[in-house]
Amino acid sequence: MVFQMTRRIVFVCILFLTFVLQAEAQNSSKAAQALIRRITGNHARNFSTEIIPSSNGKDVFELESRDGKIILRGNSPIAIASALNWYLKYYCLQQISWNHLEINLPKVLPVIPEKIRKESPYLDRSYMNYCTFSYTAAFWDWERWEKEIDWMALHGITMPLAITGQEAVWYRTLKKYNMTDQEIRNFLVGPAFFAWQWMTNIEGWGGPLPKSWIENSIKLGQKILARERELGMTPVLQGFTGYVPLKLKEKFPKADITVKPFWLRYFPPGTAQLDPLDPLFKEIGTTFLQEQEKLFGTNHLYAADPFHEGQPPKKDADYLQKVGEALYHVAAGVDPEATIVMQSWSFRAGIGFAVPADRLLVFDLNSSKSKRFDRFKGRAWHGGIIHNFGGTVAMGGNLDAVMNRLCIEGKDSTWKNYCGFGLFPEATENNPVVYELAAEM
Repeated sequence: MVFQMTRRIVFVCILFLTFVLQAEAQNSSKAAQALIRRITGNHARNFSTEIIPSSNGKDVFELESRDGKIILRGNSPIAIASALNWYLKYYCLQQISWNHLEINLPKVLPVIPEKIRKESPYLDRSYMNYCTFSYTAAFWDWERWEKEIDWMALHGITMPLAITGQEAVWYRTLKKYNMTDQEIRNFLVGPAFFAWQWMTNIEGWGGPLPKSWIENSIKLGQKILARERELGMTPVLQGFTGYVPLKLKEKFPKADITVKPFWLRYFPPGTAQLDPLDPLFKEIGTTFLQEQEKLFGTNHLYAADPFHEGQPPKKDADYLQKVGEALYHVAAGVDPEATIVMQSWSFRAGIGFAVPADRLLVFDLNSSKSKRFDRFKGRAWHGGIIHNFGGTVAMGGNLDAVMNRLCIEGKDSTWKNYCGFGLFPEATENNPVVYELAAEM
């Protein structure tokens, strides 16, 4: 009797798992087909998609001509999109870049002589720098974001930074801490300066921010995340590091809030840092992450870069360790699956290595810091390229250096946790050759 019951339970579990896997495959196929329609228009009827398994957990795609159709196979919508991009480039001679997001296909699509299979050497491919959101994307609407997300999928991006709508998270958080509408909007910077506010460098610059902008940012942020998740991406949202408005020092005079110097000695009125040992740190951090999840959900990745291009208010090792522990524990208290994502740009070992080893992911933005930090002491990390600083548009780039930085073959055992690479330009819509090469790597 017990044996029969056990067999029934196992059968039901297998049946349920099969149903879930079939539903996931169907959703993935639908997302890929919708992308193909957006990219190829009426030619979409000439393409067929198939979901195939990954042999090692890393993305794979296949291309083949069969029965008058182009067959695009992949283990995910992103893999299928990457297959489409490969076909468009190498068979139709059509390149989709930031500078040219449309294509012109022939009436009869070229045949693929023999099946092609490509596997990625990386688990993930990350994308975007905080600066990109200000130098390039500050005033993008949904139409432009939709094209950008398609560009990401075509180029194999799986882990984009997603900070559109952060102003709304701050607004809703600070309303719960005795700040008025005007005070909050005075704290928030203008759209072209968001990058440096979210990196904790400034407040109020170019503000006050209109309430209408804040409300619209919610809708746009939700659309962006919905599309990225539909395609199988794992967006990186914002973590909490103790950066707070200067006004909170008046609201909570007993709290340990330090006023920091102007960023680059130029951007008044400075910023405020809440000490991680103060009870208010956990309280505000928890509220912030809860409000963010209410608005935008979560994929369990939280960008947190304390004191970016600045100095901690206290420099002893114990303080830095407490900062790392606090920002992780606040995130984990809200989301037990939380992983902290840190840039290498202003990486501080005392902070970063205080985060549990299996809960830290480091983005080495221009592949320059991994050796200095002993390949991040066993933590997962992505190498990457910045290439563009400050929104410059000059054509140039060392292609050999790009290939050497992103090639995982031949690296010694210290690179064993090099699990992905990223494109981290400060601005986009420039130099497509560099990024086409990097994406193919």
